[in-house]
Amino acid sequence: MVIRYIVCTWMLWGGLLTVSPSHAALIFCNKSKQPLESSVAFREGHDWVSEGWWQLPPAQCIRVVSGSLNQRYYYYYVRSLSEPQRYWRGRYRFCTALLPYRITGTLDCQQRGYQVQGFLALDVGYLPHFLLDFNE
Repeated sequence: MVIRYIVCTWMLWGGLLTVSPSHAALIFCNKSKQPLESSVAFREGHDWVSEGWWQLPPAQCIRVVSGSLNQRYYYYYVRSLSEPQRYWRGRYRFCTALLPYRITGTLDCQQRGYQVQGFLALDVGYLPHFLLDFNE
């Protein structure tokens, strides 16, 4: 009985400390009281890709990158959809669009009919799974 307890406990802890590929992801969670809209950018092969818009209602989370994270840095731009307007933005420039989008490349955004936004860098440290909270 004691050995069975030890084996079950070991298996439980092992399961908690590892992330299966089906659960690996980059997840954004809205801990604020405002609805948010988010974009993410990352390398895909030799190209940069930016994607958006994920709607983040208050107190909810959404997966913005599925599968194991295979890069150290991901980039994000988030804005509130209500007043007072809040932004999570930075110095890394990526293309965005008004409607949901997936854009390859970072050059000539405006000439290609897109907008340019400054994204923040997110260091996930080569973890296969990362959760980022957005607070007031």
